[in-house]
Formats: sequence, structure tokens, C-alpha cells
Amino acid sequence: MTGQGESAYAASKAGVAYLGRNFARAWVHMGINVNVIQPCYILTDLSRKWFESERGKAQIAQFPRRRLRRSKRSTPCFFTFVRMSPQE
Repeated sequence: MTGQGESAYAASKAGVAYLGRNFARAWVHMGINVNVIQPCYILTDLSRKWFESERGKAQIAQFPRRRLRRSKRSTPCFFTFVRMSPQE
């Protein structure tokens, strides 16, 4: 493992992907398309200590963009439901 919290990150990413696939399968017959936004590492008060450590900085250096998403508050999860009108 490259750093603490990686298993939680992997589980959240897999959970969101799986949820999106299941919504897509359940709603495809209604003409509903499902798009999924994957979670990423976010610098928060809880993660700051780790990412400011030498090992945390080394982990960030391995990210493709070599940075964290910064947020002053947690962004709430949201779902947008759109009902497609039946084709005539």
C-alpha cells in the first residue's frame, strides 16, 4: 500500500461504480441513461495530517495530476433523476 486510507478510497470508488452500473441496468428499459462521477482524494481537516507528511507527499507525487482536490466543506452527494418522455 502506498498510504493510509487507500482501502477506503478503493472501496468508495468501487462502490460508486457498482451503484452506477446497477442503476443503469435497472433503468435502461425506461430510456434512462446513468452517468457516474467517481470520488477522488480531497484535502480535508481529517486528511491534512497524512497528506502533509513525507509519505503523503510521496503519494501525491504519484497521482497523474500531482495534486489533491481542495474543499472547505464536504460536497454533498446528489442524484439527478430525469424521466425521458416515451417516444411516439
